[in-house]
Amino acid sequence: MEVDITKLDDVRWKPPDNGKLMINVDAATNNKNSSKGLGVMIRDSLGEFVLSKTIFWPFRISIEATEALEIKWGFFSALEAGLSGFSIASDCLTVVNALKSKDRALCEFGITLDEIFYLANCSNFEGFVFVPRYANKVAHCLARFVVLSNSSQVWKREIPSCGWSTMFADKPFPLY
Repeated sequence: MEVDITKLDDVRWKPPDNGKLMINVDAATNNKNSSKGLGVMIRDSLGEFVLSKTIFWPFRISIEATEALEIKWGFFSALEAGLSGFSIASDCLTVVNALKSKDRALCEFGITLDEIFYLANCSNFEGFVFVPRYANKVAHCLARFVVLSNSSQVWKREIPSCGWSTMFADKPFPLY
């Protein structure tokens, strides 16, 4: 299969509607020990940093279960910070489709889906969004960072250095 690189370069982070927030989430795996890193990035409609979080997950679970966990932690991050009016974007189509269809199929991550449905009903939640990896770069960068550092962290005032340049390049209104 041939991929048109020029089209991939045009795939960027898409801001939410004015006054809303976008929570991008992603996971990365350490191939040596199968531990996982979860990255959460919250931005406003101008692409400005609101909050980011990394979670180290030392357990062996499937990538779909990991992706469901990252969405749950995205909810927790927003709710703990008192945020509302947000959407959650992931690059895992399987989990996003399960959430959009409210499919509680018997699967490894079914309980996590039930927890996410509960959180969605208890908050001012806008919806689930599938985004390709190219439009989810900052969350992926954070996930890779936590896999290397093996420690969970929260940033409330500034984005960690590993994601700053990626976030700046993703801004919806770049400076030319």
